[in-house]
Amino acid sequence: MNRFYALLAIASFASAGPAAAQTLELRERAHELSLGNVALPNSTAGTLIFKACETCDSQAVRVNSSTAYIAPEGAMALPDFIEYVNAVRQQPGGDETYVTVFRSTSDDRVTRVKLHARD
Repeated sequence: MNRFYALLAIASFASAGPAAAQTLELRERAHELSLGNVALPNSTAGTLIFKACETCDSQAVRVNSSTAYIAPEGAMALPDFIEYVNAVRQQPGGDETYVTVFRSTSDDRVTRVKLHARD
């Protein structure tokens, strides 16, 4: 009886065809950084600069008008996000707040920047 179920399972997987054998495609990379290691762009067609670690070299990556800026309260326009981030930086330990920078693997553009709530 177990052999029957095993053969049935094998037949089911085999009949699924190539769609069942597809692999996942990586579309974004993410960098979780402390806010002190991030310089936000001045415009929606600018450059975001960050250091992945304290001893790492700085990396400059492009942003554009479709880059999303997300604070704990939700999505914001870049000028509002900059103002929000500057207020967070003024708080004690503000530079230790985490931000995640998501980059497209196809063109290395920043797709979104997410500021995480402080505990």
